[in-house]
Amino acid sequence: MNRISAAKLISFYVLLPLAMLIFAASILAQETTAGLQGTVKDSSGAVIKSAQVTVMADRLLGQKSAKTDGNGYYRFANLPPGTYTITVAAEGFSTAKNQGILLEVGHLPTMDFSLEVGKTSTVVEVSGAAPLIDSTTNTNQTNLTEDIIQNAPHGYSFQSMIQFAPMARSEPLAGSQLIGGATGGGALPGSSGNGGAVGYSIGGAADSETSYLVDGIDTENISGGYSNANVPFEFIQEVQIKTSGIEAQYGGALGGVVNVISK
Repeated sequence: MNRISAAKLISFYVLLPLAMLIFAASILAQETTAGLQGTVKDSSGAVIKSAQVTVMADRLLGQKSAKTDGNGYYRFANLPPGTYTITVAAEGFSTAKNQGILLEVGHLPTMDFSLEVGKTSTVVEVSGAAPLIDSTTNTNQTNLTEDIIQNAPHGYSFQSMIQFAPMARSEPLAGSQLIGGATGGGALPGSSGNGGAVGYSIGGAADSETSYLVDGIDTENISGGYSNANVPFEFIQEVQIKTSGIEAQYGGALGGVVNVISK
């Protein structure tokens, strides 16, 4: 083998892992789903092995099931965001059912169940449960679901919803007003594509320092500070806004991350 061939071979084996890492990072950045985890126990606090946990939702187009492990633990990943009904069944115990559970993009909340001794055919509906808490992340994020979007005042673009998140506000100096009037000067940073004549600042950063994504795909206009894809509200399931504690996969976001999930 000559020196040129050897050099090419070495370059191939060096560059291939780097390419795979870059590809993996791009996949991880596509945060479009929700999750759920928890533990199933009996009334005495003992864990229940092999209990069947089932989640159902309209957007799931059916149902998805998992069995608890030896520690009574279950976990679901890659669930489409939405409102779920969760049932837990185990031999020798009554079936527990919890309805109206909202699962949001980027969250892995914990929901534990306590089953009572009885027949599996007996269904006990759980109500008044505590709000779901995601203890797996320190990211500060706001999830604006479809019902919130429908009832909150907003402009023509999803970017007008950013101001409802903590640490975010409208920023007139980052909008699309013209310097010197309609006939003179240039446009200030920002774009009317964001739903109005103003831009939006997250954590004090410029509009152009916020990352915009649609279904996990980067759509930001770096120089203008807005999203190149303006999804109509009729097609939006949820708007996720990250304002602090942002994961390393969003390294280019010095301000925040705005992710639109379509229906």
